[in-house]
Amino acid sequence: METALRDGFRRLPRARLLERLVALGVPSAAVNSYEGVMADPQVCARNLVQSLPHPATAGGGPSGFSLHR
Repeated sequence: METALRDGFRRLPRARLLERLVALGVPSAAVNSYEGVMADPQVCARNLVQSLPHPATAGGGPSGFSLHR
């Protein structure tokens, strides 16, 4: 069953698959990759990712999400 579902999911673009699941009344939502989260316009607009210096990185990097405005 898992293999059949996985193969079926791979045949459709994510947006179309979500559209079909919602139409069938299946609770669902997209899961973004790390890169997708970092590139999300709302995440960028709200400055939700903060860079902090860390000795293991040169100049810091994304360290987490800010929950404060």
